[in-house]
Amino acid sequence: NWYDPKFIMNFDVTNKRRNKVLRRKIVGIADYDNNPDGHPVVIKLETDTDEDYFLGFNRAYGVNSDNKQADNLVTLIKAGSNGLSYSQSWLLATLDQGQSYKFRTWKGMRRRDLIITVNAIDVTKSNPGYADVTLKYIRSSKKKNNPKPKPAPSPTASSPSISAPSAPSRENPEGRNPDSPRMPRYT
Repeated sequence: NWYDPKFIMNFDVTNKRRNKVLRRKIVGIADYDNNPDGHPVVIKLETDTDEDYFLGFNRAYGVNSDNKQADNLVTLIKAGSNGLSYSQSWLLATLDQGQSYKFRTWKGMRRRDLIITVNAIDVTKSNPGYADVTLKYIRSSKKKNNPKPKPAPSPTASSPSISAPSAPSRENPEGRNPDSPRMPRYT
């Protein structure tokens, strides 16, 4: 394991039908030892499979000051092996304060979503710097403002008709209907 287990927080929805909300501050790895309040460095989003998701704060400070991507942003990583040993990982999202990421049908539960929101990022006023995040496992909202489309009206006798193409002639070498619009030719 990379981190002491006390700095890894598991977010696991054991009762798949109940709403769950978690709000926490997370610190970057540069503040691993400068963390008197014991904020997590990683929040593991348990999926009950070998591939899980990991939420972290990519603070551009100390050993992490030469980041090439996602400075001072929250990162969402997907990795295998339950995060317990080496495996391929993928950066799924980088989130700034005010941004969210939504997993639809979390853990295969129909109409249950997991929403990650970054409430605030503070790297100037506090020591250690942190990201304040909220995880919400909630029932999907119904689409209230999107009514079902009404069927199109049936065609009437006055609907425009389409004529079959004409046979080519000297006056009409392309054999097109003279009443239809001419399409540009590209060579």
